[in-house]
Amino acid sequence: TTKLTPQHAYQNLLSTREELSSLIALAQKKQKQSLLDIINDDSSQISAFEANAKAVVSSSFLDADEKKAIGTIRTYGPAADVIIMYGGASVELRDNETSNFKSIERGFTRARDSLDEILLILRSTDLGGK
Repeated sequence: TTKLTPQHAYQNLLSTREELSSLIALAQKKQKQSLLDIINDDSSQISAFEANAKAVVSSSFLDADEKKAIGTIRTYGPAADVIIMYGGASVELRDNETSNFKSIERGFTRARDSLDEILLILRSTDLGGK
């Protein structure tokens, strides 16, 4: 396997944002099967979010404060929020016969908002093309 470079991880995070926007649009349209197809796809960008976030946070492109601002699932921060909000929306979708699409849309939106916080930090670094 090839090592995930911080630059590639950053591009993947941009793609993850697009994917979350698609999930939000599908939730608004109550397209349950299309949503399930994406969240159950191991090759989806969101499924690789944690690996991409770790590659970026562990890179030399970020200083200690930027790394702390993004965080991880163990240190909280927006990276943990993406994982938690996406996970909650996915469980709501997967585990309920009658899914609450407003709740699912809200979860995906909050995940995207947290990802936006991360991307804002990254844009101020050499990684994001400062």
